[in-house]
Amino acid sequence: MHTVDLLKHNVPDPSTLAFSHAQGSISVPEKEIKSNSHSLNDEYLAALVFIHTKLRDQELCPHNVTLLKKALLNYFRSSSFTRNNSKQEKEQVISVSPTNHAIESDSTEPHLFLLPLKAHDDSQKPQFQSYSCALGKFCDQILSMEPQPFPKPITERDWLRNSAKIWGMVKKSPIITRIL
Repeated sequence: MHTVDLLKHNVPDPSTLAFSHAQGSISVPEKEIKSNSHSLNDEYLAALVFIHTKLRDQELCPHNVTLLKKALLNYFRSSSFTRNNSKQEKEQVISVSPTNHAIESDSTEPHLFLLPLKAHDDSQKPQFQSYSCALGKFCDQILSMEPQPFPKPITERDWLRNSAKIWGMVKKSPIITRIL
């Protein structure tokens, strides 16, 4: 949750800062631009993923899942980490429901994965879905997530400059002072 607090305190996304400085008087050699355009497919942004574990069957009802999704969407409404997919693909939320179907969410919502409480092998209580089955689906969903490329190519120089600025903002953040 400390990472979420840092994001809430407007620690920026590295790809959004890069071109505010590139528009200045500093010119980038054409050779560097060409080399970056070739490696654009190799550079991806990290995906924001929430995993809620150890849920009991009564906590996995569709109403609770909807409330959780709304809370996450409200919290990250202004964040640069929730982006619209240009393909308008639907992301899926792994959830244990009575029908064993994944619950779909909008493409603007953060990824949310729900895993049930791991029951003991000798437990005879009925479950919607076993922990191992849900964990297998979770792994499949994570591995099948489509990577999101940077909106624009970013040079190594810009990346280093931006990461230094972001690190400075993180060190000055009130959340970090409470942690340290």
